[in-house]
Amino acid sequence: MTRRSGTRAGYGSFALAAALIASVSVPWTAAAQSPPTVDRVWAGCVLSAAAVTALNDSMGTQLTNKQIGFVVIHSFQENNGQQRATGGGGFTGPVICRAPGVSITEVLQTDLIGSPGATVDLLDQQSGMSVLYRDPSGSTDPADNKKRFCWTVTSLADCFDFE
Repeated sequence: MTRRSGTRAGYGSFALAAALIASVSVPWTAAAQSPPTVDRVWAGCVLSAAAVTALNDSMGTQLTNKQIGFVVIHSFQENNGQQRATGGGGFTGPVICRAPGVSITEVLQTDLIGSPGATVDLLDQQSGMSVLYRDPSGSTDPADNKKRFCWTVTSLADCFDFE
């Protein structure tokens, strides 16, 4: 397994991480979808064309043919990558923002991939993990919160610590 961290990981991973922590104000609109649910991922966000352009620009010139299908936004200070819902509805989980023209359908973990009875080719398997922790242990100050994000493809893992 390969572990890379910090600035050594390269611009592609940096762009993903930058989008995940949403350090820049990115314009988006809410899609026609059910309201956010407490502690659940909310996928009711559509990036504007300007946001897609800004994200592409933020990746610099080291990448070509850049494409953005969706961005996952995690908060830094809240548990579960949460965002506060309006109207006193508590906190969501992470937020998924999709690019214009990209469709999204919520499915169950147990739903079949592909049509019933059909054979599918699994082309890629990726896994992301986010851990929120407080250092030093025992602190009650949210300013001591830190987050580790890891993205795994096959046997390669890229991890980053955020403060």
